[in-house]
Amino acid sequence: AQQDIWPRSRKEREMTNKELAELANLRKEHAYNLAYMQKLKDEYCSTNESMILQKIKALQELLNADDEQILGKICEIEKYIQGINDSYIRLIIKYKYIDCHSWARVADLVGGGNTKDSVRMAVKRYLSSDTENS
Repeated sequence: AQQDIWPRSRKEREMTNKELAELANLRKEHAYNLAYMQKLKDEYCSTNESMILQKIKALQELLNADDEQILGKICEIEKYIQGINDSYIRLIIKYKYIDCHSWARVADLVGGGNTKDSVRMAVKRYLSSDTENS
């Protein structure tokens, strides 16, 4: 059943690691763009220049494209997560890559005396072993 949900070849599994990192980077870039757009809006309110308004419009278009890309990646990752048999690993990956928590926060949410390093290594070991088993 797990293979029906997510491709299992080694190359496809290696892509998963890259996609998880890409989602995190997309979210950081998106947050930066939102903050920059707010800065431009603040400047526009004080200077009333049309050039700033044009920048804001271009940035809003970029943010809309970012939203679509992020949602697409989230859907791919959620499908991948559904195929993980280990509920502990599923939970860690959801907290880290869907909810964007730090490793320390993930460890707190998972509980059980876990540390940021223990949850990070659990995911790393799972992804490594899953790649080897493909």
